[in-house]
Amino acid sequence: MTNQSLPEKYILEPILVLFDQAMLSLYLSRQSQKDQERLKQAQVAQKRFRNVLSELEKLCVVVPEMEQDEIWKFWREETHRNLKLIEEDISQL
Repeated sequence: MTNQSLPEKYILEPILVLFDQAMLSLYLSRQSQKDQERLKQAQVAQKRFRNVLSELEKLCVVVPEMEQDEIWKFWREETHRNLKLIEEDISQL
């Protein structure tokens, strides 16, 4: 069975797990009391969001039509939005 024959949710599922991990790091960065811990978690979140974007792009190499998929576009936009937020947080620390 190829990736192209799998339903979208199964193709995106591993990437969404990565997105969840990035969101957890974002949350932890905002809940930390110490600036050092906030910065550490923010950097982890930044790295994870960048990884999600990379995986989304890799998916489009394997399944080119994914770039036209509304669900894929949604997750790419959400990832970009959260990456921008965490980068703003980092710049303020």
